[in-house]
Amino acid sequence: MRRISQSHKATEQKSFLFSMLTKRASASNPKSQIPNQKSKVVLGMVVAVGLFAAINRAGQTHYWRHPHTGESLIDLVHAPKYYARRSGDLTANVIGSTSWLSQTTEYRLNAGDWRAVGHDDQRARRPMFVIEMADAELNAGENRLELRATPYWGPVESQHTVFQYSRQPVRLPVTVDWRHTPLDASNGYWQRFREGNAWRVRVRPGYEGYDWVLNVTGAFAEGRRVKTDMVFRSSETKGYGFGTLPLWGGMPDEPQVSPRRGWNFAITWYWTKPGGWSTEFSYFHPRDKNRFVRDVRPAKIEPGQKYHLVSEAWPRHDAQGQHAGFQQRMRWWPAGSREPNDWLTLDDRECPLPEGEYAVALVALRCQVDFGPVTVSPLEVEQVVLNKPANSQVQAP
Repeated sequence: MRRISQSHKATEQKSFLFSMLTKRASASNPKSQIPNQKSKVVLGMVVAVGLFAAINRAGQTHYWRHPHTGESLIDLVHAPKYYARRSGDLTANVIGSTSWLSQTTEYRLNAGDWRAVGHDDQRARRPMFVIEMADAELNAGENRLELRATPYWGPVESQHTVFQYSRQPVRLPVTVDWRHTPLDASNGYWQRFREGNAWRVRVRPGYEGYDWVLNVTGAFAEGRRVKTDMVFRSSETKGYGFGTLPLWGGMPDEPQVSPRRGWNFAITWYWTKPGGWSTEFSYFHPRDKNRFVRDVRPAKIEPGQKYHLVSEAWPRHDAQGQHAGFQQRMRWWPAGSREPNDWLTLDDRECPLPEGEYAVALVALRCQVDFGPVTVSPLEVEQVVLNKPANSQVQAP
């Protein structure tokens, strides 16, 4: 997160009030200029409690605070009641935040052991947290997730949520129109909104961050065609991007590490770093170096302009029918113009992704962008002639 949160603003206000009250007390009573640690502690507690009550009334205590959530120590931002099939490093995630009054926040799944919720400096900077649940940890059917927050003073607060998990294969085609679809986020804070008669989805304004990912489907192995439209609105940085993940394999890492730090994907998107529309395969495990291969078509985009994006990704097989990698291609065009015939095509031979099942997802990097309905349909094509462009970029250990 790059923006100053309301909780950070509250901390600055508290410090300012404390210094002003201390100076005023010193000016009115010369004896008070003699250091008195006990008085400072008492004054600090009075100011903190008063400020806490005022901020709570304004609905700004939590990093993610919604106006209607009251004074809870735990806010669940994304906790869907249903998760589709997961596989490998693709986890079912719950995202939320804790109050600055919470000393520790823990969770347990299906009456298992209590664990601390995950924080880090990119995906879940405090007080944001993420809970990552792998396929092996989940029950097919009903699951119960319990959370408890221990404040610096006062009683422990407990919450729970019950959700369904399906291991059934994903059946294509799938169309997500965002009207009633649960927002199943791997990272970030997303929201649906209405534009005219249609529903769209975006990162909640003011909460743009690093590689926010929203799942569109669960995991499956077959080829897929992904179609959506996107409108870029704004960014506070020069390094931003947005698009789709036709192959989203989650975040590899060592066992028990959370939030997970790696990634495994094929992406089709607009990205300012290479300066255009880009197709890419990338794999990173924290114990190794980042590997990627990409191809780029230089281009500039117009804020407020709707762009259509079509992506296709599928597994390749050798003459014996064995897995030989993945291939993908993409094309894009501004709304109101004709869909082009040519594709930007790439395979993963110089950055092989693991064989397995992959979801489809949306991605937004440090920008405000919104997406329309997403259609994921089956792809029967197995082979496309690949003529590697001269401007492709390759990096490997």
